[in-house]
This record gives sequence, structure tokens and C-alpha cells, in this order.
Amino acid sequence: MDAISVTLGVAALFKTCIDSFEYFKAASALNRNFEVLLVKLDFEQERLLVWGDEIGIGKADIDDPEEIALHSDLTKRCLANIKNLLGDTEALKSRYGVRPVSSHDQNFERSGVSANALKRFRLRFGRPSREHSVLNRTRWAIHDAPKFQSLVSDLRDLIDGLTRQVPVPQDRLDQKVQDDIASMVDNISGLRLLQEACENQYPTWQKAASVAIDASEAGTVDDGLAHDRVGQYISDVPSDSSVPNRRRHSVAFGEKQKAYLHTKTRIFFVLTEQCITRNEESPCDQMRLGERSLLEKYSYVTRGGIRAHTAPGYRIGENIEPEDFTHIDLGQYLQNHESLRARAAENGEYLPEEVIRYKVKIYVYCSPCACQIATALDICKHTGTSPLVTLHIRIDYRQATSCCAPSSGIDGISSVIDHLKDIERKDNDFFLSSRVPLIDRCWLEQMEYCAGEPEEAPASSPESQMTRIVNYHSGAKDVAAVVILGEADYCVPLLGARPLPSFEMGSRFRENMMFMLEQTRSKALGRHWQRSYLGTYSSKSPIIGKPSLPATVDKRQSDDEPEEKNKRPKTMIDGQ
Repeated sequence: MDAISVTLGVAALFKTCIDSFEYFKAASALNRNFEVLLVKLDFEQERLLVWGDEIGIGKADIDDPEEIALHSDLTKRCLANIKNLLGDTEALKSRYGVRPVSSHDQNFERSGVSANALKRFRLRFGRPSREHSVLNRTRWAIHDAPKFQSLVSDLRDLIDGLTRQVPVPQDRLDQKVQDDIASMVDNISGLRLLQEACENQYPTWQKAASVAIDASEAGTVDDGLAHDRVGQYISDVPSDSSVPNRRRHSVAFGEKQKAYLHTKTRIFFVLTEQCITRNEESPCDQMRLGERSLLEKYSYVTRGGIRAHTAPGYRIGENIEPEDFTHIDLGQYLQNHESLRARAAENGEYLPEEVIRYKVKIYVYCSPCACQIATALDICKHTGTSPLVTLHIRIDYRQATSCCAPSSGIDGISSVIDHLKDIERKDNDFFLSSRVPLIDRCWLEQMEYCAGEPEEAPASSPESQMTRIVNYHSGAKDVAAVVILGEADYCVPLLGARPLPSFEMGSRFRENMMFMLEQTRSKALGRHWQRSYLGTYSSKSPIIGKPSLPATVDKRQSDDEPEEKNKRPKTMIDGQ
């Protein structure tokens, strides 16, 4: 028998299997468990349809009929088992928890994930044949959920066997399923059922359904936009779960272990002068850093300038747009959410929970210096961003500062952790209402725990420092901005570290400058980082006090080394 004849035999059997899925319904439309089971059955039909579509069953120009013929015996055996499973009336009633219903009940139409695939199938095969009289007479309703789950599981095993016998590339399968999920954007109840039905067996498609729900909930997007959003999600899911999600066209940091930021994530630099407590007798005593860091007097930003439109927080906030990270009209979403909360409060109902799936994050990195931490708190407090933005301060002992030696920085982090615990233990109300929760305590504790471990390659060059910071967020899809707050001596070299653009010869800097970097695309350079100058902010004068030890001296080791003057370069030479 030639290959074409064999494939025609497979096609006829395949058509009977697909037709057999169409004769099941829930005994009660009010039973959600039955509805979820029907969606699970529908998903197995979708898998079978996509498999048949991809290998070309029923097409006039089959890609590789010899391949199908080669595996025809096992393929036909799997299809025959599916046919027998769905056509054995006694087994369906006794083992799989269904009962026959009247043939006059026509309510068997389903609009689930397989609806589009069925349309493609009907274009090739037509409507169910009249010759299958048993199928035309016998229709089934679910009455026993656990038994029907067994039917779904048995079908899944048989379809798994088919896909192993004649495999379909996973990316092509995902693309077809993505198209069919996107077509359900106007059917939010169906999407929710699909999301629940896929939870344990198909997590990737469950997440794709969640994205489609996001688009549907807003009520302000069209099908094309929803399709793009779901497609964007699917394309970003790695085949190996151990590899972090990365934008294909994002600019990489690092030479060996590359780190990537989301193409919409911005980097901000806020330059400061040396620690304003440097003239005190004990500037930024690391053992007292916790209590000092929360005092507003140590912030670099003047009191009058904190709320000004030129302040660092407002400059950063006005350049953050959460909608860059979703296709949802977030303004409309927030308005709808507030309306629901007001209606629930008026009717004495439970308030709808705050939905965090649309929130984006801003991370502020600073050194273990009371002035840096207090300034970071001011930046976060006065960003003026939407409620869909969360802020997190990370105190990094590997960032250089003039008020303490690197060897004592971990002591400062320990002091901050202890102080946070003390505040939370003594006055929880104050803790929740203050700026304290902005400090990323979990991250600090990780830094403290890992401080004793030797680093494989200590980050010393500007490039390695930037790669280290970026690597904390490599592949993250919800990071709107990374803010690096630090003294000009530390930040200026980072500003020109690859792949960030270098500075022109003779560029001049001041200690209160602000910069923003974002990824853009041009024909000449492709995708690259572009730097924008945001201006300056009003900074305080140094706190006057007794002369202190030099910036580079570790006070735990010496009290009598000569003071070294910190000479800040006022120009940047290209490449340095």
C-alpha cells in the first residue's frame, strides 16, 4: 500500500476521533467542577487538533506522507484507542461517570480553546458524517466528576503517545495554541475556566491564558492587541526553565555571563557629593548606621527642594510609565477598580483585593552611608508615581563611599537590619506608616549572609560593577527602573561603562547631576543605550563639626593615619 493510501486511512480515523469529542456536556450548568472538566476535555481535543494540523492530516499537500506511513501502525493504534475510548457506551457509563441524554437536547456547542482549531478542521473535513449512527444517537452528560477525570487522563496519555510517535516542534505547537487562546479575549469566563483547567498539566498555557485575561479585563483593547500580548508572553518563555527569560533584542551587559534588562527598563543615575557628615567627629559610624539612616537631616536634598519638580524623586517618577509593561489601559483599569471598591463598600460587601499583577518595580541602589540612605528614602517618598509602582531600596556595601572603608560596610548593613527589627518589634503601627518598609530587608539579609563567602571574581571595574547590578534583574519583566545613587567619583565611571555610551572628551560633571539611560533603536547602531541629562537638584551644605578621619581609613584598624584629600576629577576623558 502506498504512502498516500495509508495517510488517507489515518485521516479517516482521525476525523472520527475529533467528531467523538463533540458529544459531551455538563449535567448541570451550575456545577463548576463539571465545567472545568469539560474544558480539560476541550484542551485534549485542542492538542489532538493542533497535532493533526501540524503534521498535515487531511491536507491535499501533506508535507511528509512517508513519515506518517512509516509510523502508521502505531499512529492508527493510538487513534483507534481514542475512538474506542470515546465510543464504548458501556465503559463510558460504568467507568467514566457519564449518562446518556436525549438526542433532542442540542446544547452541545462549546466556545472553548478548540473552537478555532475546529473551524480549521471543518474546512478540511466537513461536518460529522451521518454514517456514525451511534454518535448521532448517543450524547453524554457528566454526572461523576472523579470518574470523568479518569477519562480525561486516559485521553491525555493516548495523545501523549501520538505526539511522541510523530512529534511536533514545541514552538509551533505553542504558536497555534497561542492563536487560539488569543481568540478568546472576549470570553473572560471561558478564559478563567481554561486558566483553572490548565493549572497542573499545562503551566505555560495557563500563563498565556492569564495574559489574555489581563487584556480582557481592561475592556479597552481589541483582539489584535490581545493577540500580540499573548504572543509576546509565549515567545518569551524559555525552553529550559533554568534559563532566565530574556528579551531577544535587549542590549547585554558583561562579556562572559551576560545580563539583560527589559527593553523598557530605564537606568537612572543620581550623583551626590561626598558624605555631608564628613566634618563630624564620627561620620557614618557603621555601628550606628541603622538609627542615623532614617534621620531626614542627613538627606542630600534640601527640605524645600524635596517636593519641587526638580527633585530627584519627581524627575524619576515623571519618566516611569507602568503601561510600557502591559497592553492594558491602566488608567481605565484603576478607575474600574475604584468603582468596584466603592460599590462593595456601599453594599457592605468584601472589598475587592488589590491586584498586583500590573505593578512594576523601581529599585534604588545606594552605599551604606546615612546620607545616601536618607536621600534614597526621600527619592522614594516623592516620586509622585501611580499606585501601580512599588519602590525598593537596596543598600549595597560594594558601592564605594567616602565615609567608610569597604571592609566596614557589612557592619553598617547589619546595623540597619537590627534597627529595622527593633522598630517593627516596638511600634508596628509606626513601622507600617513610616518610610521604613521601603528598605528591602530581605535583600539586605541575603547580603549579610553571603558576605563571608569569597567572590569568584570581585567586581572592581566599572563594567563589572554595572553587570553585577544589572544581573540582579536580568530577564525580569516588571522592573521599570534601576536607580544608582552615589557619590560622583563612584557613579561617573559607571555612566560610561559598556554597553552604556561613553562620554565626549572634556565632559564636565557636578555632584548634583541626574541622568537617565534607556534603550532605543536606530538603523546605524541597532538597539543601543541612549543617555539623557535630567538636570540638577538643590543639595545641602556639609554638616560642620570636628575634623574626622579620612574617607579611605577603616576606623576599626587605625586612628592615627594621615588624612588624605579626595580630589574629584572635573572632566572625563573618553574611555576612562
